[in-house]
Amino acid sequence: QIMPSAFIVNRYEDARRVLIRFFSNPSLSADDLYPAARALRDRAATLPEDADHRKSLMASARAVEAFAPMAAPVRKRTKGLLAAPGVRRNADLTLSGVRVVVCPDICFVERGTERRIGALKFHFPAKPRMKVEALRYAASILYGYLQDDGDDPLRRACISVDVMGNQHEAAPVAMKDRLKDLQAACEEISERWPAILEAMLRKSGGGGWR
Repeated sequence: QIMPSAFIVNRYEDARRVLIRFFSNPSLSADDLYPAARALRDRAATLPEDADHRKSLMASARAVEAFAPMAAPVRKRTKGLLAAPGVRRNADLTLSGVRVVVCPDICFVERGTERRIGALKFHFPAKPRMKVEALRYAASILYGYLQDDGDDPLRRACISVDVMGNQHEAAPVAMKDRLKDLQAACEEISERWPAILEAMLRKSGGGGWR
């Protein structure tokens, strides 16, 4: 894997915090997300129009508002589970030599234990919209990541959410077949990667990547 050397600001970090709090606090309802979005807009209004933080706050407000209509059905999938912030560093799944960065936003834990039995990933960008199959494969990656890490995940609690597209999918049935498909795709990536990397390095003049 290669990583861009320039730091990319995450425009949706405030939305992520609001939504993690929603799942972590059962007393909050979907209706509580709208005041949270308004609070982000109010904070943005105090900043100059061209400020990056203002743009980030506005993007987060739109994301929270977009998620609100599906908040209840998504939460229903994880009824009875405890939600905790997901691991944002070194949360990977290696398939056929390809490191897939997973970084779940939320992990679901069985009550009375530390056993992770689910995870949720938010996909915030408005474009491109994720198709149903893409969401199912993304949820399958969450399932595979937990399983590979020694946990015993539930399919219903491994959820991928296209926030702006108002869609969500849990890990589907026939997980073995899904993981085989992902393995095969990563094998192809692994075979093609040296040529892709060489072309990218030539294009960048050999710099800007590490």
